[in-house]
Amino acid sequence: MHLSFRSLFPLLVTILGVTAPSPAATVSGTVTDQEGKPLAGLHLRLAGAAVARDAVTSEDGGYLFDGVDDGAYSLSVRELGFEQQTRELLVSSAADVREDLVVRLELLEQRVVVTATRNEAPASLLGNSVTVIGADEIKESHAWGLCDILRDVPGLHVLQTGGPGGVTSLYVRGGESDYTKVFLDGIPLNQPGGYFDFSSLSPANIDRIEVVRGPQSALYGSDAIAGVVQLFTRDPEEPTGRPELELSMEAGNYSQISAASAVRGRQGIVRYSVLVNHRETDNAVPNNYFHGNSVSSLVGIDLPAHASVTAVGRMERNRAGVPGPTLFGPPDLEEYGVRRDTMLGVSFAQALSEAVNQRITFSQSQVYQLSADPVDSGMFYPSFGGVTAPYPSFDYPYSYLNATRRRTVGYQVDAFVGDHSLSSGLEYENEAGTLGDMRASRGDFGVFGQDHFAISDRVALTAGLRLERNDSFGTALSPRFSLAWRLRSGNPGGFWGMTRPKFNVAVGIKEPNLIESFSSNPYFRGNPDLKPERARSGEAGIEQALLADKIRVEVNGFYSYFVDQIDLITNPQTWEATYFNIGRSQAWGVEHIMEFRPDRPFRLSAGYTLLRTRILESTAPDHPVLRAGARLLRRPTHSGFFSTGWYADRWRVSARANFVGDRADNDFYGLGLLKVDGYSVVDLSGGVQLQKQVELYAVINNLFDARYAEALGYPALGINGRVGLRFVF
Repeated sequence: MHLSFRSLFPLLVTILGVTAPSPAATVSGTVTDQEGKPLAGLHLRLAGAAVARDAVTSEDGGYLFDGVDDGAYSLSVRELGFEQQTRELLVSSAADVREDLVVRLELLEQRVVVTATRNEAPASLLGNSVTVIGADEIKESHAWGLCDILRDVPGLHVLQTGGPGGVTSLYVRGGESDYTKVFLDGIPLNQPGGYFDFSSLSPANIDRIEVVRGPQSALYGSDAIAGVVQLFTRDPEEPTGRPELELSMEAGNYSQISAASAVRGRQGIVRYSVLVNHRETDNAVPNNYFHGNSVSSLVGIDLPAHASVTAVGRMERNRAGVPGPTLFGPPDLEEYGVRRDTMLGVSFAQALSEAVNQRITFSQSQVYQLSADPVDSGMFYPSFGGVTAPYPSFDYPYSYLNATRRRTVGYQVDAFVGDHSLSSGLEYENEAGTLGDMRASRGDFGVFGQDHFAISDRVALTAGLRLERNDSFGTALSPRFSLAWRLRSGNPGGFWGMTRPKFNVAVGIKEPNLIESFSSNPYFRGNPDLKPERARSGEAGIEQALLADKIRVEVNGFYSYFVDQIDLITNPQTWEATYFNIGRSQAWGVEHIMEFRPDRPFRLSAGYTLLRTRILESTAPDHPVLRAGARLLRRPTHSGFFSTGWYADRWRVSARANFVGDRADNDFYGLGLLKVDGYSVVDLSGGVQLQKQVELYAVINNLFDARYAEALGYPALGINGRVGLRFVF
């Protein structure tokens, strides 16, 4: 029998009509807060009669459910700290559904953060302690250096030797100054071994800062033993149509001068942000000058297939005089330091589906630091407070180069399965450096996994684990577990708001620095068998919203036990010394935080940290400051801040007070000084919008001219002020 195409055509149509998939629609929209700002990283669920699907909002707050069959569905936001709401939708293949959500924040200043989980997550879902400093706060502070902004973060202590440009260290919850990992847009900035000097880093072109307190090695590996600080470069979110140009200039006493120019915009598939900044000051002491230049840039391109590539670069070029501890003797008039920091990072991100994202990154950070004293200035006898040292101090000519490089390549995939937000990835890092006449390099490979799990709309768990393989110390395992519990939802219009207890336990590690592992100098010989320094830490806290969510009160208690700390053991006969894992110490305390933001134009915040520290095992049992039982060096028992501001349409005035209690310290000159006195400093700033494009502002630091030193021998700057203009076109 012969069948023609004409006779087969009705049969084919019938078969295709049965086997072809039925038409489906898309459900999409954006999620914003009450002010219209997009909310990224929110977990949405689209549930029907027989199926439930999940999606996570993107950076612009957008979401998409593709291929949705006909039927009735409910769309809900499932996050702690946000108003739990549900929308009923009727989906038909005849037309796609567009549903925009405006979500009320149940917690004051609810923030979506990246650093705590390596992907976007609401801070209320996290069991550890997170502080976010936003773009407005950075701009309104008019801070000279980035370190000044961090002084208002509970649990952090900033120590600066002298005026702006002096060596600046950061201590988090009693940890050492090399226990905090610092990132710029995912680029690790620490030198091999963990130390980072904040002295030269400008806040220019920084959009926000995230600080996560407590060990984060489960995600970030070595050096994140006490906490993580991540800086984010300004990245335009909204299309600008044309480039935005910003110019600023300011001047003050002590020959303070600063000028910056920036251009930013988002046009089509391209977004960009470029800034050039110059700062200089003479400070109050001879040869205590600081001259610094910064170049910051970001370029992003949106690609097909829900992908994007972003390149970030930053250069810091600085020169500073080093007068030494001038409270004990005359300043050194010839010693100086030159520093050149270069950071570069490239990332490729892609949404493989509505529930799976991937990211590939490459970064390199370099530190070139030359310290030199070309002239012998002779000797002097240090003295202070009527006491003179029993032996003289000598000044020797020297030149020392510290040049290190860190290259990192990584891959991360995030999958959202039901109520689970799963993240996993791997990283390889190569560290190399020249320190004096020593050269060394090593590799580090890490693999990590994390499950961020919402048990219900009230409880969220986070569990993470990282395996690290380091050429210096071998293999180490770092776990982390945290819980966030919305104990009480609260009444949005009543006095009592949300009550949220939280808990976190974690292990942190830190690799030896290059000298500790590889030095051949007999007086500080490296030890290739060193283990990583470790911290075992736990914290518990509670967050309470009050007065219709206008007040937020938070209390966190924490404990850290530091073991295998690296120190020198010296042979008293030959004076030769070698590094060993010998030290043990502990730190515990309580952080108190309060924010009051009724409505513009007024806001208020305050914080207090009680920190107790103790050396448990030491290589200097007879030293009055370094012996077992003593407080850890340069960490205050009491510290806190108070800030308030009034912000109207054109005018704003703000004031900030910081107080720091006495700290254990040592003059190291034989003067017998064992502590440095506490201090209180008040800063004042204000501004007025002269026109839409022009702002005039002024800053007064150390308003009451307090005389103090953050480290023994190094006087802080007295009262100083700056006046500036900012133009935006």
